[in-house]
Amino acid sequence: MEHRQLQTLLSGLFPPWPHLSDREQQELAAHSRLIRYSAGSNLHSRDLGCIGMLLIISGELRIYLLSEEGREITLYRLHQGEACVLSA
Repeated sequence: MEHRQLQTLLSGLFPPWPHLSDREQQELAAHSRLIRYSAGSNLHSRDLGCIGMLLIISGELRIYLLSEEGREITLYRLHQGEACVLSA
């Protein structure tokens, strides 16, 4: 995705965007990546390093805890246009 297209996408989905300076917008876009994950993918765990802030463009992200016995509990879900800073 071109730098300009990424800026347009961020300007529509990231609420603080208009409050950033031009330089901050350029830097944020330059350090952003568009990644597509397939359903059921594990994006982050406490065993992995920081992946940065996630901004959901489409779909849904389920945040859950997994017990030692293998039981899951859903903490919350993120939808289109929402961001997760806990991965950072």
